Amino acid sequence: MHALLIAAAMLVAWPWFAELFAIVVVLVHGVLRRPRASPAAIVVGEDGGCVVPEWWAGRQELDARTRVCPYWINLSFGTGPHRRDLLLVKDQIGRDDWSRLAAVLRRARIQ
Repeated sequence: MHALLIAAAMLVAWPWFAELFAIVVVLVHGVLRRPRASPAAIVVGEDGGCVVPEWWAGRQELDARTRVCPYWINLSFGTGPHRRDLLLVKDQIGRDDWSRLAAVLRRARIQ
C-alpha cells in the first residue's frame, strides 16, 4: 500500500519538493505505524478460552465479536483499552487443526 502511495505521489504533477514531502510522509508512516508481529502460538481450550503465551496475560475469554467463517476466524478478547483481535486465515493452519478449531469455537457458542 505504501509503495502504491509513493508511486501515485510521483505521478501527480506537483513541484519536486511537494512530491518529496509526500514520499517522506508515506515512508515515515510506514515505519512508525507498522503492525506488531502476530503471536507464534495460540492455545484455545474446549470452552473457547484462549491463552497467548507471548502476551503473558493468562487465560482470556473470547467475546461476542469473535467470528467463525469458512476461510477465516477472528478471535476477539479482552476488555477496554486491552482489547485485542487476531485474524486467522485458513491457509495459516493445517486442515485438521482448522477443522478442530472451528468446531471448538462453534461448540463454545461463539459466533
